[in-house]
Amino acid sequence: MAEHSLKIGISIAGVHWEDGSKYRYRNYEDAVNQFNTNIIQSLIDLGHEPYVFLYTYSTPKINQLLNAYTHFTDAVIVDENNQWIPSGQSVQAVNIIRGLDTLKGLNLDFIIRARFDQKFLLNPFKEYNWDWNKANFLWREPAHHDLPLLNDTFFGWPAKWTEQIQHTIEDSELRPYNGIRIALHNLYRPLAEKIGEENIKLLDDRYVTKEWNKLYKLTRHE
Repeated sequence: MAEHSLKIGISIAGVHWEDGSKYRYRNYEDAVNQFNTNIIQSLIDLGHEPYVFLYTYSTPKINQLLNAYTHFTDAVIVDENNQWIPSGQSVQAVNIIRGLDTLKGLNLDFIIRARFDQKFLLNPFKEYNWDWNKANFLWREPAHHDLPLLNDTFFGWPAKWTEQIQHTIEDSELRPYNGIRIALHNLYRPLAEKIGEENIKLLDDRYVTKEWNKLYKLTRHE
């Protein structure tokens, strides 16, 4: 992929708001301003065209949500009570996969997977040297070093590999490692089988966790 202005689809899928009475507290409002600044505006500053796609549930805040993200493009609102989850798959994985369905067939160059509850403290495109021709992951998780485990909260890939990413997300859950279900962190091996190790880039070669990093904070809590 040449170094030029890219059409970048940003898929944000999952729970955007929950008051904590049913699940863990989540609120997109805790993170959206920093997302607009450090992700969307940062891509624009690099000369790219971002398009934001949402896949989430209906809540009392849904109307505000649809006006919260700059460069909002489209949204799929799901009825949580009637959502079909295939056997062996987590709700998180299904939401990501189905969210990506809304981007397929569009004239996009690159796709980024993101979360509603991810508050970016820094600009990841300034902190790290992204390769727009590869699947980019932030860093490795400090466990099961032989896999390796990857950070699954924010990653991106050339749009031509979206189906491979979807199948990889399915595989990561359906193929436990030595009997251990590691879920979406276990993306490396199945993805490498599909696109080749040479097409996967770890932006930070250190072992880092979601809880202990300077780039972002997850705002969810019990």
